[in-house]
Amino acid sequence: MTRGPPNRLPFPEGLDAACSELLSASNRMALDGRARVVVIHGVEGSGKSQVVRWLAGFVARQERSAFILAHHSVTPSISDGIGSALAEQLGAPSWESSDALAAALIDRCVSLNICAADEAGDLAATIWPRAGHQHVPRLERNTLHVRLLRKIAAERSVVLVLEDVQWSEAAVSLVVQLIQAQSERATPILVVLTLRTDAQDPDEHEISRPPLTLEHVRELLRPVGGAAELALTARPTPTRGPMIVALDAAMDRAVEDDQRLVERLAFLGMRCSGAEWTALRPRVTPSGEALFSRLEQAGIVEPWRGGWAFTTERLWRRMLARAAQAGRARSHHAACAEGLRARYGASLAAERLAWHLLASDQPEEAMAALAEAAQRRWIGGAYSSWERLIHVQERLADRIGLAVDHPHRVELLNQRSRLARLRSRLDEGLRLAERALQLELASGRPEDRGLIQTLKSLAQIYMELAELDRAEAMLQRCVNIAEQLGEHELRVYIIAELATVAERRGDSAKMEEILRKVQEIGNALGEPHIISSTAWRLAQCLRSRGQNDEALEVYASAEAAAASVGHRFVQATSLLGRGAIFLSQGRLGEAELALNQGLELMERMGNRVGEAHFLNALAEISRQRGELRTAEQQYRRAITVLDEVGSGDALLPRMNLGLVLLGRGLTRQAKELFEQVAAEAEERVRRAVLCCVLTFLLPCCAAEREWEQWESVYQRAAALLEGTRLIDRDLAWAAELSGEWCHAAARDVRELSRAARSLEIAAAQLIGLADDDGLNRVNDRLIELAREGSPIPLWPLRLRAPARRGRLRRGVDGLAPPRGRADRGEGVDGGGRPPPRGLGELPPRGALRRQPRPPQHRARLRERPGERDRRADVRGPPRLREPLPRDGVLPRRLVVPGLRAPGVVGLPNRAREPARRLGPRPRPRRHPPRREARERALGARPRPKLGHQALRLRHRPRLA
Repeated sequence: MTRGPPNRLPFPEGLDAACSELLSASNRMALDGRARVVVIHGVEGSGKSQVVRWLAGFVARQERSAFILAHHSVTPSISDGIGSALAEQLGAPSWESSDALAAALIDRCVSLNICAADEAGDLAATIWPRAGHQHVPRLERNTLHVRLLRKIAAERSVVLVLEDVQWSEAAVSLVVQLIQAQSERATPILVVLTLRTDAQDPDEHEISRPPLTLEHVRELLRPVGGAAELALTARPTPTRGPMIVALDAAMDRAVEDDQRLVERLAFLGMRCSGAEWTALRPRVTPSGEALFSRLEQAGIVEPWRGGWAFTTERLWRRMLARAAQAGRARSHHAACAEGLRARYGASLAAERLAWHLLASDQPEEAMAALAEAAQRRWIGGAYSSWERLIHVQERLADRIGLAVDHPHRVELLNQRSRLARLRSRLDEGLRLAERALQLELASGRPEDRGLIQTLKSLAQIYMELAELDRAEAMLQRCVNIAEQLGEHELRVYIIAELATVAERRGDSAKMEEILRKVQEIGNALGEPHIISSTAWRLAQCLRSRGQNDEALEVYASAEAAAASVGHRFVQATSLLGRGAIFLSQGRLGEAELALNQGLELMERMGNRVGEAHFLNALAEISRQRGELRTAEQQYRRAITVLDEVGSGDALLPRMNLGLVLLGRGLTRQAKELFEQVAAEAEERVRRAVLCCVLTFLLPCCAAEREWEQWESVYQRAAALLEGTRLIDRDLAWAAELSGEWCHAAARDVRELSRAARSLEIAAAQLIGLADDDGLNRVNDRLIELAREGSPIPLWPLRLRAPARRGRLRRGVDGLAPPRGRADRGEGVDGGGRPPPRGLGELPPRGALRRQPRPPQHRARLRERPGERDRRADVRGPPRLREPLPRDGVLPRRLVVPGLRAPGVVGLPNRAREPARRLGPRPRPRRHPPRREARERALGARPRPKLGHQALRLRHRPRLA
């Protein structure tokens, strides 16, 4: 031992440099209050454990410091070791009963305001899971422990040591999650990872993964800025270690039953509380007590608290060798598999459990354990982890020689098809689902659950491809097979998929009918999961039909039913639906409260996909409040989360991010993003998304003055709007913005018509939204365009507005849809007259269509001699074509017969001004133009700004 710092623990011999570097990292962490990561790597026997023990002694001599050591080379879940260490730091007392210790820990967490009672219960369940209780998923454990570590770090400096991370990628993922969490608030934590670089044989530990290398650890830590590295060289004379010697000495004097008990404890990394000791052996003999006392004296295990030394890799390997030498390896593997399943469950210890089962000649059970874990990853939204488990199952199937048409092989094809569909690779998903169906039919097996799952996967692919008839036929066959097999719960879930088919067809009434039928069956079966999930989907249906009040009630009932059975996913998605309704009603405070509650649930579940959806909704609140930079950050965070988990469902966050960029005036970036989203939506056959994003492209094309692209985008957007009949405020905002910018760049009548057609879309949306003020504003803009020579739009989209109460100003500019065949120009107005064709037919402001019209006046343009037959078409319906003089360039003044001044009778004051010359407008100025100042002086209503809060006209791009 060499001398260390003054009044500090001496350095281990030969490890001065490593200990000094750790001491410097600890000091830097204490100074800046931010987390730091150090990776200690070297071969076996290089002194990593000695450095860790020195660090533990050093921290123990510091005030307001906490040392947390977690070994997970043996413990299946890293959170198990962290949970027990956290319990010790929180001051949980030592008891001889796991239940009493769990109750004491829960009480301690609540009294110290560390976490809520249910979260403290989850923490206790990670350390002492009890029979009959649901196991806490790994991702939820990690999120909980990150929050607890940050709570402890708020009061004292924390040193967290994770040993032997070469066997645990989850350990490095937890570190990344911990570092990322300090973006909100700095966390003074020093994280030390030890890595053995000469680990080679993966079958010694896990069935699937090779050990992590230093390069792999660097890659995992790169998103958080990497880590400092300490390289230790091999010692010249490696020793067995005092713990190995003490263990051999204690085990040699123990009876066979006690040896098996200690071997099992070492393999499982189990705590040694009195209740667990009694559960492992019904009666503790005096020899067993003596063995346990010798292990305690050797520093290997502490009674009633937790044997952390048992979980080191070297002790684990030593116990494996002793079991093999005694000839009881097979029975030992079977006992370890039983203990793993009872303590952690298949979802948490899948690969370890499969390895023990395979070593004890139980390959079928190993495949079943991996399949159960894969399903949990799928439900939790951990797509990358789910994909890795699929590959593990495929390698295991090859290793044990399963046939090509074996049910496990077919199920693997279904899982890969489902994953491809969720990642938007529909061609690959269709190919895999069809292959699975061929193998299932060729196997000659009777119709069973496997065939139902295969048909269901194929039907879901057909739904994404808009082949709804084929999807419905397959789902109906699944319902018939489930009835024959007596699988009533499975039949209910298939019927719910039929409701999705009705939703894709736009038949909300049929969807509601199916869901109410499913709800009745669920109530009859008394299955709370079916009741809660069906209520959630029914609320979604009611919300899509505009029945928001009833949808809120159903969402509340679904949330209560889900909370009663711990169905957190339905509980969180019900909160998401309620938040969306509040958001549409402008109740931003209530929406934010509901969405934050749901986001917390998704974070505790570890469902990254659901977390991204909540971030997208919270960003929408920021956008409506005008906080565009905050909204942009939240949208980008949601996109990053979806890309990290491998989900292809990032269309909506990307589209909303484009709206934010458009609102900030970054039209080029918004245009590029919208084009990417449009291509992806067209590939995935998402017509509603494609319709929205094409409408959002219109102002971008207008700002960039790409008129050919504007025309093609408009034609497609108009067709989709007519087909989908979407009504949305963002569509109205983008169309109104497009009209404003097209008007700013207009030089002739043809270009004015683009502004009129854009405002036509905005008017249709505002009628559907029953926004009288917005509709009046658009009407005024259309009147101004008409005064400048633009033809009046006469609804080529034929969008029917729903019947609503209120005095909507229809008829002022042709905003009511014409009756008759639009392609033949046979439309008539409400009074039976032909539709207006010129400016002179416009009624006074505020007049309704059924009121008598003013005298008919036809606005004519002056024609020069020889140009009477010259014509230029205006794009739009055939009846909107008007003559254009001089290749479409308007003259300086408009002459209306019968009027003393150029203008229209009965128009507002602004419209009575002399028509200004068209052409390039001057660049927008910071101060109001003189015309607007003159209007305010005369008492006229000033030009309104656009209604969306996320836009200010000062962001309008400068048009040359």
